[in-house]
Amino acid sequence: MSSRETVCPLFRWSRETPDRPLVRLPSGPIMAAALEERVRRAVARLRTEGVGSGDRIGLWLDDPVATLTILLALWRLRAVACLLSTRLPAAGLEAPIRQVGLQALITDRPCATTLLCWHPEALQDAPPTAPEAPPRLAMEQHATVFFTSGSTGAPKGVLHTIGNLIDSARGVAAHLHLQPGDRWLLVLPLYHVGGMGVLMRCLLVGAEVVIPERREPLGRALVHYAPTHVSLVHTQLWRLLRDTEGPPPRTLRAVLLGGSAIPEEVLQEGAARGWPLHTSYGLTEMASTVTATPPGASLELLRTSGRVLPYRELTIGPDGSILVRGPVRFVGYLENGRLRRPFDEAGWFDTGDLGWLDEAGYLHVEGRRDNRFISGGENIQPEAIERALLRLPGVAEAVVVPVPDPEFGERPAAFVRTEEKRWEPDRWRAELRRALPGFMVPVAFWPWPALPDGGIKASRRLLKEEARRRWSPAEREDR
Repeated sequence: MSSRETVCPLFRWSRETPDRPLVRLPSGPIMAAALEERVRRAVARLRTEGVGSGDRIGLWLDDPVATLTILLALWRLRAVACLLSTRLPAAGLEAPIRQVGLQALITDRPCATTLLCWHPEALQDAPPTAPEAPPRLAMEQHATVFFTSGSTGAPKGVLHTIGNLIDSARGVAAHLHLQPGDRWLLVLPLYHVGGMGVLMRCLLVGAEVVIPERREPLGRALVHYAPTHVSLVHTQLWRLLRDTEGPPPRTLRAVLLGGSAIPEEVLQEGAARGWPLHTSYGLTEMASTVTATPPGASLELLRTSGRVLPYRELTIGPDGSILVRGPVRFVGYLENGRLRRPFDEAGWFDTGDLGWLDEAGYLHVEGRRDNRFISGGENIQPEAIERALLRLPGVAEAVVVPVPDPEFGERPAAFVRTEEKRWEPDRWRAELRRALPGFMVPVAFWPWPALPDGGIKASRRLLKEEARRRWSPAEREDR
């Protein structure tokens, strides 16, 4: 076997320890041998349907077990799994279908498309033919397409190889000491690269992927399934701390936080209550996590995004841009079925994020370069205002966007999600004036709106559009 190939990890576990539980559902565990049989059935049926190397197959699935099964089956056929958000309405499928150039769609949801479609249950009606040799995956083979969140524009199709996903999983698993028999609670969607990271880490080391009931409260799931690890965005952690008291369950060893800046109040409470927090920085283009804080990090270190993990490289460009490369870096963007590789001659990818590294190598993220705007000749980085807001008591989430102003060109305005209906814009304004220059204090505060959401992070683009609908410079009211 070539050094650039690896045996499918599920096949290896099914041979070495067939009774090893790899997936845990509310109804009980799925053992390695049973999961391997499901994958073989799917391989046999997809092969008869003509699916082969390089084919791009869409997965629009609610069922995580079906998603995992079909992912592994497609990879054994050297096909590419394109993960479509289940938040998309059926009418919204055509854009990603055209963008990626899909040949077929596998879905457990009603839809109308000209593509050839299969239901995942239909892929289980073939006999589970045993392979003549251990199924091997090439590290360079194209494996997945994820769509970026599109917070500032249309989502992009991000193409990864098997090697990208495996090396990403190796780095995180080693950093968080993931071991055979551990359990990782899956509460991120599998169409998001953070959810895929959970699957890959567990498959590699022989840990269990724990899939709770769809709407099971997180605090109850942490007690019921006794996971050792969980990945959360800060909103999930905030709700968890509101819904629970005291320290975390004894079995829990790591809470990997991602998605956006963590409110100071949440960090302080989580650390004080003994939750094993790890702040991080990651992006779809780098197959999930790039930096993370170590186990037992102090509150001061948790305010950073941690240090670079194995299989990644990171540097800061002359203008403060965060540049990344390494074995986990994506292949390129798929645009109208064609591949675009947005890298410089040395292989660096410009993330569009701004930041800096301290003397100990810890990353401090300042915000998105394309979020910056000018107000009366002053550069404003919205994330700096958001961080100041998130340090205030009662503020759970904040996004700052520009609104037009005849005198200054643009001014900052803020959408704020609060705890327990604590709506206090006058206090926020007074507190911000003590921490920020006057031109950075928002001219309006609005409650968090009910807007369509395409991912685990708030859509800055949609909030900017909403702010422009609400804003009247002549009124300058807090609504």
